[in-house]
Amino acid sequence: MNRSGGWPLAAKRVRRAFAPVLLSLCTLYGLRLTAAAADWAMFRGNAQRTGWTREQAHPPLTKAWEFQVAGDIISSPAVFDDTVYFGSRAGVLYARNARTGAALWQYQTGGMIGASPAVSGDKVYVPSMDGYLYALDRLAGSLAWRSALGSSSISSPLVTGGKVFLGVGMPGKEFKVFDAAD
Repeated sequence: MNRSGGWPLAAKRVRRAFAPVLLSLCTLYGLRLTAAAADWAMFRGNAQRTGWTREQAHPPLTKAWEFQVAGDIISSPAVFDDTVYFGSRAGVLYARNARTGAALWQYQTGGMIGASPAVSGDKVYVPSMDGYLYALDRLAGSLAWRSALGSSSISSPLVTGGKVFLGVGMPGKEFKVFDAAD
């Protein structure tokens, strides 16, 4: 078990697959989810940002699937209910089946996505460099709402207590809180 606060081995393998070296290729190694598998619903896995899970990956790991993305991937994915969510520099948020890699949906924002998405309940939250926070239906990929941030953001949202917490960059350098429902 990894109690050091660092990435557990399975998450390291997933994160390494999204590293800049493989920006044009989205590859997941050894991601075998079962009905009892733990979700990794936001940056560092949970609202406490511990980066810890009870699950361990054991070598040898094999490639489960891959596909070509539009733009580079610079953030870690969120995994929730057998779905992998991640954004690209081309401004696309993807939802793929974690077991097979099959496309579930994708949503085009108005700017680059440099943050890890956060999944909570029936929504996926992700900021874009176009200056908006997007809330999408996690099953259909349709827009539930979007809210102007006042500036761009590459901060990975934190969803807890019915709220979405997010930092925004220049010129504001602000910390914002949104109602997760609307």
